[in-house]
Amino acid sequence: MRDVKVIYLLEHWLPPGTAGSTGGTLYNYQFVAALAKHVDVSVIALNAPDPSVPEGVKLEVFKEMGTGVRGARALSWRKTLTAQLPMDSSCTVLITTSATNAVLGIARKRGFKTVSIVQAYEDFGWSVPGANLRQRIKSLKRLLATGQGLKPSLRYADTVLVNSKYMQGQVRGLIGPELDTRLLYPPLTLSLNLKNAFNAKSMNSVGFVNRAGKNVQFVAELARLVPEKTFLVFGHRLPDQFEMPANMHFIGWANDRAEMFKQAYTWVMPSVWHEPFGLVAVEALSQGRRLGVSDRGGLPEAVGVAGKVFSDFDVENWRQWLISDTHRVDKGMLVSHLREYSRETFDKNVFLIFNSLIPGISKSTDWPHSGRH
Repeated sequence: MRDVKVIYLLEHWLPPGTAGSTGGTLYNYQFVAALAKHVDVSVIALNAPDPSVPEGVKLEVFKEMGTGVRGARALSWRKTLTAQLPMDSSCTVLITTSATNAVLGIARKRGFKTVSIVQAYEDFGWSVPGANLRQRIKSLKRLLATGQGLKPSLRYADTVLVNSKYMQGQVRGLIGPELDTRLLYPPLTLSLNLKNAFNAKSMNSVGFVNRAGKNVQFVAELARLVPEKTFLVFGHRLPDQFEMPANMHFIGWANDRAEMFKQAYTWVMPSVWHEPFGLVAVEALSQGRRLGVSDRGGLPEAVGVAGKVFSDFDVENWRQWLISDTHRVDKGMLVSHLREYSRETFDKNVFLIFNSLIPGISKSTDWPHSGRH
């Protein structure tokens, strides 16, 4: 194997179970773990409250250079990121995320092989899919705040890794069809469990994970129309002055996702946001849950034939589905669908992608193999 080094430069390093961890931070951790089986990986992060890393991975925490001027982070952030690059770029791959993409242009000029991981729309600026004027302005401000200017720095990446076919199309539409984009679905972090026994309480409960754009108002309206069901809200806190019906209860953050899914047989994701992928949807299916989602973004791709996809927000249609207990999926079809998101498939695809990007990363082009030599 060639003496290849990988630097993963990101803002937040949050291992599984860390408060504030998301589908995106879980993806980062699993990606690093898979890559470290074949090459030397160093994670360089601004924020790492938990220093846990996969075996063989080095972690370095850096400090941000301030300007002393409030709101002027864009003036120093790119300089801060540039300072993290080693002088020697030979046989070195730099991997960035949306928060650290500002350094891509400089890194490419210095001879680094550049790869960016895109899991959401932080790089899209004015072009965020399905966004209103306020959201577009907010996205543009974020692009500026991360030191990228008015145009996304993604255009300087040699390769972009995306978490869904939907996002692959969006990134190519943003930058151009010539950009090398590779699909790398996120892996399931939960063990497949399709034999869960449901008690009367969980069978009568509906689960929902809250976050901006997830449409909690619609869930509350649905709860009012189905008073015989208990609605459990996990995730981010509810908006101030939010009025919940009597059969709707806020649970909050759940560190144990498997235990979270045990509390409700049916789960709903009526997102108005164009979901880049939908890890919660795949996780729910992996635990044998009944699932209904909107047709926004990558959600239909995530659920495939294993869940109910709604083409509108007609609350009566959702109500009828909830009380009918329809759309039971053949177990064989479900297992086949979930295989796309298995840890083994993820690890294999990480190897195949990097073996094509860096010829000689391994003595073997086959999978499986023994990892580092």
